[in-house]
Amino acid sequence: LAQVLSEFSDDNLSSSSESKVIVAINLGILSNFLDSPEGNGFARLREYVTNCHVLVEGSFDTVVNESDTFFHVNFADYHLYRLNNGSVDSPYISEILNKVFGDSPENPFFKTYKNGCGKCPYSEKCPVKTNFECMCDDTFRTGLIRILIEAILKDKLIISTRELLNFIYDITVHPAIVSDKYKGEFKTDYLLPNLLYDHSDLSDLLFHVSRYDMVKARRESLDIIISCYVNALRPVEMYDRYIAPSACNSAVKNHLNDRGTQRAGCSELKLFLRLLKLTPTSKFDNTENEEYYDYIKYLYASARGDGSVIKQLSQKVKTCIYKWNGSEDKKRIILREIDDLYTLSTELTINAGKAESRSDCTETIFDKFSEKIPLKFSVNSGSIQKNEVFYIDYELYEMLVKIYNGFKVSSKEASYYAAFFSFVRHLITYSNYKKEITITSHENYKARTFQIVDDSDDDEHYYRFEEVT
Repeated sequence: LAQVLSEFSDDNLSSSSESKVIVAINLGILSNFLDSPEGNGFARLREYVTNCHVLVEGSFDTVVNESDTFFHVNFADYHLYRLNNGSVDSPYISEILNKVFGDSPENPFFKTYKNGCGKCPYSEKCPVKTNFECMCDDTFRTGLIRILIEAILKDKLIISTRELLNFIYDITVHPAIVSDKYKGEFKTDYLLPNLLYDHSDLSDLLFHVSRYDMVKARRESLDIIISCYVNALRPVEMYDRYIAPSACNSAVKNHLNDRGTQRAGCSELKLFLRLLKLTPTSKFDNTENEEYYDYIKYLYASARGDGSVIKQLSQKVKTCIYKWNGSEDKKRIILREIDDLYTLSTELTINAGKAESRSDCTETIFDKFSEKIPLKFSVNSGSIQKNEVFYIDYELYEMLVKIYNGFKVSSKEASYYAAFFSFVRHLITYSNYKKEITITSHENYKARTFQIVDDSDDDEHYYRFEEVT
């Protein structure tokens, strides 16, 4: 890197060189380079990086100054999807799907479907044809895009166009169909919803998508629907009620009608649940992804600068800071638990900081935004108020929702969410724990609270325990 940038070292910048170099670089590598011995000769580059906050988390602004030797563009806030008036969509993925499945004379795939499928002896029950027809439907495509965005946001995926095209093929054509042994038989395993979730070994993208299979969901409202489906004498009526019309829906309904009054089996139930996620009707109240849609709401509010909505999130996270170590008191934070018999706590007042509001923002669509939400907190440390900022992502938000609802964090989980764990410990340093600690004993199922009292004088230090009644 020092060799590539040699024309821009401190020694060479004083010359009249007009060299121009474009470097695509990871921020971690840039930071390591500037801190290395080789970076000592690039003080002006280091100054530019510092002044423009290039390495600061959450800083995405690109400042253009023609007099500068250096110029940077940060791509960290560009994504494969966008925030659109409180929801998410992806014109890019939509356009890719349209190039494959769109009704256009220039589309070779659609021309083959139009002119060739009718001549195929397996056309009536061909799963590839059914899957292709599904993807020609806007409602079905919208559902698939929604599922892709969910995996991208939750698992922080970066997807290339090649991966996306391979993904389209994998969910359209079952491996068995391209073999010489295929004789035109219809199997629900060959349909797109099952290809989407049952073949996680085919690609990294399918692996991440399969993590959020509706079959794995456990919610009361969903359990009621499953119970009704399993016990229905005519499962096809459940499709009419809960699943939007599509080629896949029709194929499954024909398959069920062929079975008569026979109750649906496990394979049909899996297909029903997956279609329920892809193309639900308005009668399905989807609470399975409540945390995810709430996070999108907060993400949109953060992009718009909606301070009142972000303040609500900050209040929830403030509660979780106290609950992180098990405290239910919003003015005392637990320092440590000893064998579930004793807890050590101290007083700490945390306030949800004032979120910046942008009343002048009229945008409703955002192509550039951070997937992390900055939250401000203030802590009273004696007579001084300390201000802190912490960034949360979806994975941490999901855990904080559990904590807010009463979940107790294990030591293993605390180490996994190390950044938040360190943030809580950092806030504790602002407390008065060196002078005031309360010990609560839980022996014999009865809580007794003791406070350490400092009776020290000029000659010696002396402390005693005093029970708090």
